[in-house]
Amino acid sequence: MYRLTNFINKRKEFIFIAASLSILILMLTSPAAASVDNWEFSPEEPVCGDTISIKGSTSPKEKVDVYVTFEKTVPVSEGKFEYILEDVKIPAGLNNFFTVEARGAKDLNVRVKMIIWVTKSSEASGGLSTVSQSSVPPGTYIIKIDGDANEGTSDVDLKITAYQGIEADSKGDFSYSYDTKAVPAGDFEIKVGSIMKEVIIQPERGSDSNSGLSSGHSSLASSSSEKIRLSPSAENASSLLSETESSSEPVVSKTPVEKNDSMVLSSEENPEEKEFQAQPLEKSTLKSEFFRLFMDEFYLLTGVGAAILVLVIYLRKK
Repeated sequence: MYRLTNFINKRKEFIFIAASLSILILMLTSPAAASVDNWEFSPEEPVCGDTISIKGSTSPKEKVDVYVTFEKTVPVSEGKFEYILEDVKIPAGLNNFFTVEARGAKDLNVRVKMIIWVTKSSEASGGLSTVSQSSVPPGTYIIKIDGDANEGTSDVDLKITAYQGIEADSKGDFSYSYDTKAVPAGDFEIKVGSIMKEVIIQPERGSDSNSGLSSGHSSLASSSSEKIRLSPSAENASSLLSETESSSEPVVSKTPVEKNDSMVLSSEENPEEKEFQAQPLEKSTLKSEFFRLFMDEFYLLTGVGAAILVLVIYLRKK
């Protein structure tokens, strides 16, 4: 009889402790456990360069996670690959990070330029090279991805994921804008909360296929149809020459974008190799980050205190 009573008491104590720990875990995870009811995006058929507006609803003042992922196959030339994203805009937010994965590469370099070039590199492991960076200061960047490809490889597959944390208002509504200027035409995924949707980016209207330019990205000068060409093609060269000879007026270039691209490439020949570190944040961003850390600590201490209080009350009753 004594053993049975002791067993029942121990079982009750075990159940009570398990329940207390469960409550503690729920309290600690509740700040990041936002459940998005629904979200929509517009325009429904975006074109390269459009800004996608995302609107949805969740619980008031909840943190919402937004992930944007797209993939790109980059041709290899002379054992190397290169891919450039221009005008990549990083908005201010709770926190952010980006990840670049490369398959078919020996190594991976991610170079970011705002004022100067900074670089972060990774060696391949298990056929995959990965570079990640968090807490990127808000701003507009040029991102250059390059490296050495595996022997005998003609293409390198890149997967780029960007994350941004946003906060819903007092009614639970939230909105977010994503500039597609740096995204290549094709499929990419947007995940808001636990709801993922696939978006198809259409090629830019009226884009000149002969120029070989695609908004926000490029490949090596010796690559195929998506490469950046710094000089006119052979077919256009004769027409340009005839126009120059038949006109006494000075010829003004109608492709200023190509000039800008040549300047970008020339500045990339010897980028400064520095370890990629986040630049100092603005005061508003620092206040936001401080407030987020303070709330995390507050929830943590509240949960621990509640669990301790429950255990003390139980022990006193016992």
